[in-house]
Amino acid sequence: AMLTLALTSVALQRLHDEKEKLEREVEQCAVAAAKDLDLVLDKTIKLEWHKAQNMRTRCLRITQKEEKRVRSKLSNGVK
Repeated sequence: AMLTLALTSVALQRLHDEKEKLEREVEQCAVAAAKDLDLVLDKTIKLEWHKAQNMRTRCLRITQKEEKRVRSKLSNGVK
């Protein structure tokens, strides 16, 4: 029983570590996207949880106020 608990604990720790690593990568991508779009993370662009088809995923949401400016910038190909 103790060996099973130890193995389970190690496996859970590995999963937790992998989850934390992926969260950091997602955060870095959000920072890069904000920089590319000249937006401020957590103000004009937000990293949020989105639930669709019983699955939670991360998404970036641009505030409505900034959307028109960003669309114009992207369609003109300006960086």
